[in-house]
Amino acid sequence: MEGSGREFKTAGLYLFASTSVLFALCKITGLNDWSWWRVWLPFGGYVGFNLTHIATGFAYLSWIEFVEVNGSTNVQCRGESDRTTKDTPY
Repeated sequence: MEGSGREFKTAGLYLFASTSVLFALCKITGLNDWSWWRVWLPFGGYVGFNLTHIATGFAYLSWIEFVEVNGSTNVQCRGESDRTTKDTPY
């Protein structure tokens, strides 16, 4: 993503993928007799960790509402009473 000022961090992906590949090479060469689910467990843990973050983000975004008041966007949680900006002290 050139020019956007944000970087995509892949250190965790490389760490867990290389660990899984190392475990797979050990399994293929016969150094250990693990099952395949144990060999790919580090990569699966990485994917599961990221899917948990994505699911949490979607759950949060489906719970809040973006309300536009007087030209500015405010965030309001569902279930809160409808307040106007005059009632708030700030």
